[in-house]
Amino acid sequence: MSTTKVHVDADDELKEQALPIEPKVPNEKTRAAMQEARLMRTARYDSAKALFEDLEKTAKS
Repeated sequence: MSTTKVHVDADDELKEQALPIEPKVPNEKTRAAMQEARLMRTARYDSAKALFEDLEKTAKS
């Protein structure tokens, strides 16, 4: 497939406001992992010491 064809196809998709692929819905295990990752990003610590204490506590459990 030439790059011109790819660009033409991409332009057509944009004009139709459609995705060139069918999006997939994550399964339950993947959704749980995604939620866990989101929760991990929201952790905030007042100091490096507090961070390391939490990491050590988590590693032991």
